[in-house]
Amino acid sequence: MIDCRGLTFSSELSRERIARAQKIFGTRVIKYILCFALYLLGVSRKAIANATDISPETLKTRPALKGLYIPAQGNALGNRNITLTSPERAAHIKGIQKLAQSLSRVLLHVVFSTKNRTPWITEALQPKIHAYLAGVCRNKGSEAYRVGGTKDHIHIACTLPRTLTISKLLEEIKRSSSSWIKEQDLSCKGFSWQAGYGAFSLGQSQLNTLISYIDKQQEHHRHRTFQEEFLDFLHKYEIDYDERYLWD
Repeated sequence: MIDCRGLTFSSELSRERIARAQKIFGTRVIKYILCFALYLLGVSRKAIANATDISPETLKTRPALKGLYIPAQGNALGNRNITLTSPERAAHIKGIQKLAQSLSRVLLHVVFSTKNRTPWITEALQPKIHAYLAGVCRNKGSEAYRVGGTKDHIHIACTLPRTLTISKLLEEIKRSSSSWIKEQDLSCKGFSWQAGYGAFSLGQSQLNTLISYIDKQQEHHRHRTFQEEFLDFLHKYEIDYDERYLWD
């Protein structure tokens, strides 16, 4: 708290500052700022009206500075133009800002295989690796709706975390699960995933269809290979590719 009773002011400096303020903001804005300052100091509306040539009724019914546009001047206003508004609207805007969030929901269908499509993922291992992959997704902020696949590849229906890119999410999924698989059995010491992946977007209305598709992977692959399935997805999403570099 500052005790203003002992403060002294230079009339020359005050006149200079007032003149500069009037030039920047205009006389009307300065008058309303003065009204507001006097009102905070306890001066009556009638006395303020007499001092500023603004009627008491105007002061009573019209919030000071409502809707006045002030252009930015140097760094004084942070290089931003602002519009002063009524206290009620200012409180409303402040409330909205407090509630502001960054929200997203991006659904993905992720597909990737073992290196060279080697059938490392046995039927006994599949439920465990599917559950582990779902856990990795959730730990990274991705909601995994379904994980499935066959002996040589994986399908995941999930959301994209708000703070991760697709490539970073897949990097984390592959790195963690590769280490985990190698620990499950001595015969899996040479396990690795392919370097690449496919990531395809979908709408909310398509999610249940994708979940059903993943659940029926064993049936889908009785007569078609992973390569054929993957190429179908690339054609469906009209993705250009060079098959010489597609498989690893």
